[in-house]
Parts: sequence; structure tokens; C-alpha cells
Amino acid sequence: MKGLIIKDLYELIKQCRFVLLLCLIYMIISIMGESSTFFLAFAIVFISMLPITVMAYDEKSKWDSYAITMPYTRKEMVLSKYILSLIGIFSMSILYLILRGGTFLIIDGNLSMLPEMITSMLPMILVAILFSSVNFPIIFKFGAEKGRLAMIILCALVGGIFGATAAGAEESGDIFVRIFPSIPNIVYPIAAVVLLMVSFLISVKVYEKREL
Repeated sequence: MKGLIIKDLYELIKQCRFVLLLCLIYMIISIMGESSTFFLAFAIVFISMLPITVMAYDEKSKWDSYAITMPYTRKEMVLSKYILSLIGIFSMSILYLILRGGTFLIIDGNLSMLPEMITSMLPMILVAILFSSVNFPIIFKFGAEKGRLAMIILCALVGGIFGATAAGAEESGDIFVRIFPSIPNIVYPIAAVVLLMVSFLISVKVYEKREL
């Protein structure tokens, strides 16, 4: 498992440097702007989908056919991609908090805005998990190339819904409240974890039946 994750990280750094740089630039823009939460949301959601790019490279190089001859189960191969996605989501989020918090510390001399920053980031993290949870089963079922169209349609649909809602909110933390006003906030992270677990189980099932 550790070897699979290291391999994916190495491939991500080697093949997706421009995309990683673009995510970093968007994050920096969000730090410099007063109301640029869109750029941060884009960076977090986009980096969560980079494992799908890794899967596309694996597909072209016939990596999966080679990997099943090694001491890895298909369940471990699926899990490595989910872990890679979560690593991207939380690494980008933590880096933002460090840089943004450092900026406030230098300018204002305190971190009083830290709770507000964490609250505003929660919807972005949950949306990124939502994207990964829905996209992974599709990609593991049809492959990176065949599943790309379905993924693009889904991303456009979900992104449009949340983007339109966020446009009317003063802060990104209001997104879920505006869509589902009667649901307590604690429900969203719980639902995200459940959705991710269900998605993983589905991906394992479809990948075990897929011909490589």
C-alpha cells in the first residue's frame, strides 16, 4: 500500500507539475484577495481530482495489468487513489491555513480570523470529497478515458449548482445553509464520510469485476 501511494505521488509530481503550480497560484490569489473564495475552492476541488489524471497515465502505460502480478490486491489499488485524493485535499487546505494565517499574523499580529477561515473552508473540502466520491466509481468502472465525459458533465452540474448558490452568499460558509437551511452543520461532514466509504466499496466491487 505504501509503495502504491509513493508511486502515485511521484507520478503526480513528475507528470502534473503545471497543474500543481496552477492550483498553488489560485490559492495565492485567494490569499491576496478579500473575496476570492472561488479561487481557493477551485484549487481544492481540482487537486482532489488529480488522482484521476494519474489513473489516465496508468491506463496508457498498462500499469494496472502489471500491478495485479505484484503482491497488491485490487482493494489496495483502489484505496491508494482515495488516499491520494484526500492527501491532496487536506494538504492544500493546511497549506492555505498556514499561509493565510501567517499573513494575518504579520499584518494584524494575531490569529483571531483562524476559526472563520476553517469554517469558510469546510464547504470546499466537502464539495471536493463529493466530487471524488462520485467520480471514482465511474472511472474505476469505465476507465479514465471512457469515464472522462461523465466526469466532466458531473463536475459542470455540481459546480454550477454550488457556484450559483455561492454567488448569493456573503461567505462560502453559507452555501450549505442556503441549499439545505433546516439541516444542522454537523450532518455535512458525517454525510461526506459516509458517502466516501460507500463510494470506496462500490469502486472496489466494480474494479474487481473489471477486465484488465
